[in-house]
Amino acid sequence: MNLQKKPQSWEDYKSVNIQYPNGFFSSLVSTFVLDEKNEEEAKLIQSDAHVNHLTQIFELGTDYWNRLIKEGYEHRLLTSKESQLLLLAAKLCSTGNTYLSDSKVEAIWAIRERIGKEGIII
Repeated sequence: MNLQKKPQSWEDYKSVNIQYPNGFFSSLVSTFVLDEKNEEEAKLIQSDAHVNHLTQIFELGTDYWNRLIKEGYEHRLLTSKESQLLLLAAKLCSTGNTYLSDSKVEAIWAIRERIGKEGIII
Protein backbone atom coordinates (compact mmCIF):
# COMPACT_ATOMS: atom_id res chain seq x y z
CA MET A 1 0.00 0.00 0.00
CA ASN A 2 1.41 3.35 -1.02
CA LEU A 3 0.95 5.88 1.80
CA GLN A 4 2.39 8.85 -0.05
CA LYS A 5 -0.05 11.51 -1.12
CA LYS A 6 -0.43 12.16 -4.77
CA PRO A 7 0.45 15.73 -5.76
CA GLN A 8 -2.78 16.05 -7.72
CA SER A 9 -4.86 15.18 -4.62
CA TRP A 10 -3.22 17.99 -2.69
CA GLU A 11 -3.79 20.45 -5.52
CA ASP A 12 -7.45 19.38 -5.76
CA TYR A 13 -7.84 19.85 -1.99
CA LYS A 14 -6.27 23.32 -2.05
CA SER A 15 -8.68 24.42 -4.76
CA VAL A 16 -11.81 23.57 -2.74
CA ASN A 17 -13.56 26.74 -1.62
CA ILE A 18 -14.96 26.24 1.88
CA GLN A 19 -17.29 28.88 3.26
CA TYR A 20 -17.42 29.02 7.05
CA PRO A 21 -20.40 30.73 8.68
CA ASN A 22 -19.90 34.06 10.42
CA GLY A 23 -18.50 33.62 13.91
CA PHE A 24 -17.25 30.09 13.24
CA PHE A 25 -13.62 30.74 14.17
CA SER A 26 -14.49 32.84 17.20
CA SER A 27 -16.65 29.96 18.48
CA LEU A 28 -13.74 27.51 18.54
CA VAL A 29 -12.47 26.73 22.03
CA SER A 30 -9.13 25.23 22.92
CA THR A 31 -8.94 21.95 24.81
CA PHE A 32 -7.11 23.84 27.58
CA VAL A 33 -10.14 26.09 28.10
CA LEU A 34 -12.50 23.10 28.03
CA ASP A 35 -10.36 21.19 30.53
CA GLU A 36 -10.23 24.24 32.78
CA LYS A 37 -14.02 24.67 32.59
CA ASN A 38 -14.60 20.97 33.38
CA GLU A 39 -12.25 21.20 36.35
CA GLU A 40 -14.08 24.27 37.67
CA GLU A 41 -17.43 22.49 37.32
CA ALA A 42 -16.09 19.44 39.18
CA LYS A 43 -14.85 21.68 42.01
CA LEU A 44 -18.23 23.40 42.17
CA ILE A 45 -20.05 20.06 42.38
CA GLN A 46 -17.68 18.92 45.12
CA SER A 47 -18.16 22.19 46.98
CA ASP A 48 -21.94 21.86 46.74
CA ALA A 49 -21.76 18.34 48.17
CA HIS A 50 -19.57 19.59 51.02
CA VAL A 51 -21.97 22.41 51.90
CA ASN A 52 -24.92 20.01 51.68
CA HIS A 53 -23.27 17.47 53.99
CA LEU A 54 -22.12 20.17 56.42
CA THR A 55 -25.65 21.56 56.59
CA GLN A 56 -27.12 18.09 57.17
CA ILE A 57 -24.54 17.34 59.88
CA PHE A 58 -25.60 20.50 61.68
CA GLU A 59 -29.34 19.85 61.18
CA LEU A 60 -29.11 16.30 62.58
CA GLY A 61 -28.10 17.80 65.90
CA THR A 62 -25.93 16.93 68.88
CA ASP A 63 -28.22 14.20 70.23
CA TYR A 64 -28.16 12.37 66.91
CA TRP A 65 -24.36 12.28 66.76
CA ASN A 66 -24.04 11.26 70.41
CA ARG A 67 -26.51 8.39 69.86
CA LEU A 68 -24.65 7.36 66.71
CA ILE A 69 -21.38 7.23 68.68
CA LYS A 70 -23.05 5.17 71.41
CA GLU A 71 -24.57 2.71 68.93
CA GLY A 72 -21.34 2.52 66.96
CA TYR A 73 -19.42 1.61 70.12
CA GLU A 74 -22.00 -0.90 71.27
CA HIS A 75 -21.92 -2.68 67.92
CA ARG A 76 -18.13 -2.35 67.62
CA LEU A 77 -18.39 -0.43 64.36
CA LEU A 78 -16.18 2.55 65.19
CA THR A 79 -12.47 3.03 65.42
CA SER A 80 -11.18 5.62 67.89
CA LYS A 81 -10.43 7.98 64.99
CA GLU A 82 -13.99 7.59 63.68
CA SER A 83 -15.47 8.26 67.10
CA GLN A 84 -13.34 11.42 67.35
CA LEU A 85 -14.72 12.59 64.02
CA LEU A 86 -18.28 11.97 65.18
CA LEU A 87 -17.52 13.87 68.40
CA LEU A 88 -16.46 16.80 66.21
CA ALA A 89 -19.84 16.62 64.46
CA ALA A 90 -21.61 16.67 67.85
CA LYS A 91 -19.45 19.61 68.97
CA LEU A 92 -20.25 21.50 65.77
CA CYS A 93 -23.95 21.10 66.49
CA SER A 94 -23.70 22.14 70.14
CA THR A 95 -21.35 25.11 69.77
CA GLY A 96 -21.64 26.03 66.11
CA ASN A 97 -18.06 27.25 66.04
CA THR A 98 -16.08 24.10 65.25
CA TYR A 99 -14.25 24.18 61.94
CA LEU A 100 -14.53 21.03 59.84
CA SER A 101 -12.35 20.64 56.77
CA ASP A 102 -13.79 19.19 53.58
CA SER A 103 -12.06 15.89 54.26
CA LYS A 104 -13.47 15.68 57.80
CA VAL A 105 -17.00 16.48 56.62
CA GLU A 106 -16.81 13.78 53.96
CA ALA A 107 -15.28 11.30 56.44
CA ILE A 108 -18.08 11.96 58.97
CA TRP A 109 -20.68 11.48 56.26
CA ALA A 110 -19.03 8.27 55.08
CA ILE A 111 -19.01 6.92 58.66
CA ARG A 112 -22.70 7.74 59.02
CA GLU A 113 -23.52 5.97 55.76
CA ARG A 114 -21.43 2.92 56.67
CA ILE A 115 -23.09 2.56 60.07
CA GLY A 116 -26.47 2.94 58.40
CA LYS A 117 -25.60 0.11 56.01
CA GLU A 118 -24.85 -2.02 59.06
CA GLY A 119 -28.48 -1.58 60.09
CA ILE A 120 -28.01 1.09 62.74
CA ILE A 121 -30.72 3.69 62.23
CA ILE A 122 -30.83 6.68 64.55
